[in-house]
Amino acid sequence: MPRPYAGLFLNSARSTTGFTRARRSAACLVAWLLAACSQAETIEFVVDRVDGGVFIKNSGATPSIIDGYTIFSPSDALIISGWTPIAGNYDASGDQSVDSTSDWFVIGTPTATTVSEASLTEESGSLDPGQVVSLGLFFDLAKLEGLAVTVSAGNQTIVVAGDYRNLQADYNGDLVVDHGDYDVFQMTYGSTGAGLAADGNGDGVVDAADYTVWRDSPELSLASMPAITAPGLSLPGFVEAAPGGVVTIPEPAAVLLAAQLLACCLRRRAR
Repeated sequence: MPRPYAGLFLNSARSTTGFTRARRSAACLVAWLLAACSQAETIEFVVDRVDGGVFIKNSGATPSIIDGYTIFSPSDALIISGWTPIAGNYDASGDQSVDSTSDWFVIGTPTATTVSEASLTEESGSLDPGQVVSLGLFFDLAKLEGLAVTVSAGNQTIVVAGDYRNLQADYNGDLVVDHGDYDVFQMTYGSTGAGLAADGNGDGVVDAADYTVWRDSPELSLASMPAITAPGLSLPGFVEAAPGGVVTIPEPAAVLLAAQLLACCLRRRAR
């Protein structure tokens, strides 16, 4: 007589194999669902407190699927004329990147309260690790902060809150103010012209004032960062570790002054 096991009758190698396969299939399904959830949870919607820019970012270490989103503003803070939807504006190669393939479309009529777009194809969009997509300057900074965003990824849907940041000193465009932005400042110090990444105060020149913008950013926190090796006095600034592990960054003007003093000392020795 076959013996019951967990509601099944296992009286042959075939039935045992079938049960094992069923357990493996269930485990795979659970793993797939967890992966989908974890992917969606790495999607961030960031609002720049400086200019009202809205961005999507994958903050995870692996590509993240996105099939659609809805942004809700209870304070009617969405400026529709500034919205740059994915549909019709991004890569149309159909390579699963966030793109404007035919299945991305705007849902309904955008309003100051709600904008929404999605794809009819599951897993139609993907963001690489660290990838940032701009949705335009469409948040009204005069209105109350607070966005609720529903994100669809595969067959998963999660709700995330809009993250508000002061990105004036985000010189490398990764939506984080850190030593990477200082590197951009350092490499472009002295540059003039329009559209300079490290021109934090917008005066057309990268100088000590833009260092100050970065140093005083409310988003900057370097206390837990490792020391950055000083490249020498040939560059306008450097970073080194102070006692106790706190990172200190001298003003560019101070470094230039040190270079001038060193030059004076060398001239005196030459005499």
